[in-house]
Amino acid sequence: KNFAYTLLSPGQISSESFGSSPINKDLQVQGGGLLYIGQEQDVYGGSFNPKQSLRAYVADYVMIKGLLQQADMVKFIGCENLQLSGNIIFEFSSNISLFFENGEDIVTNETI
Repeated sequence: KNFAYTLLSPGQISSESFGSSPINKDLQVQGGGLLYIGQEQDVYGGSFNPKQSLRAYVADYVMIKGLLQQADMVKFIGCENLQLSGNIIFEFSSNISLFFENGEDIVTNETI
């Protein structure tokens, strides 16, 4: 399958495409799957290593219909105002536990 991604972090933009053509606006994601944020799963549907979890605070998370242009991605990570109304599937910015189950924090003092 063909896919592409753009990764943005403050001061850095990197893009990569795989396959014969990059993603286009007509790509549709099939529903019915599982969404994990901050957790790498070893097999589909589970088998997680708790030491591979993201230990951080999620300040904002938005899922939209469609793709953002690179200029809009830069605005988003810069906390600039975007006009996303009508395209938002879901959004949270204050209480993640209203939307998702939170895992247990098991950080230890060992080197991983």
